[in-house]
Amino acid sequence: MTIRPGQAITYEERGNPGDMPVFLFHGTPGSHFQLDLLPGALLENVHWIAIDRPGYGESSRCLGLGMADVTATVAACADHLNIDRFQVLGFSGGGPYALACAHIMPDRVYAAHLVSSLGPPSSTVHRQKSSIS
Repeated sequence: MTIRPGQAITYEERGNPGDMPVFLFHGTPGSHFQLDLLPGALLENVHWIAIDRPGYGESSRCLGLGMADVTATVAACADHLNIDRFQVLGFSGGGPYALACAHIMPDRVYAAHLVSSLGPPSSTVHRQKSSIS
C-alpha cells in the first residue's frame, strides 16, 4: 500500500474481514511475519492486520518518522480496508506504537493490548516508599 509518494507500507491480513479487527505491531526487530507466532486459538474470530513499520520488512525506510506518523499510517490502512473501529496489540517493541494509536485515535481504537512490551524510555513514574508497621 502506498501511503504517500515514496512511502510504501507492507501489511498482511489473517482471518476473516468480518471478524473483530486487530492491528498487530511487531516487535523490534520484526515484521508482519510475527503473525506466524500467534497460537491457532488466537486466529479464530479475529481479523488480524500486521503492518511493517517504516524500515522493517518490505516497508520503505523513512527517516525522521515519529509515533504520530506511524499512527497516521495505521489510520490510512484502516481507511483502505474500510475499518472504522479496531483494537491494537503491541508485541515487545511494538507496544509503544499500540499505545500511541490508542492515545491519538480514541474514537477508533476501543482496546489496546500489550504483550511483553517495553516501558517508556524515561519514566515519569516515581516510586513511593511505603511505611509498613
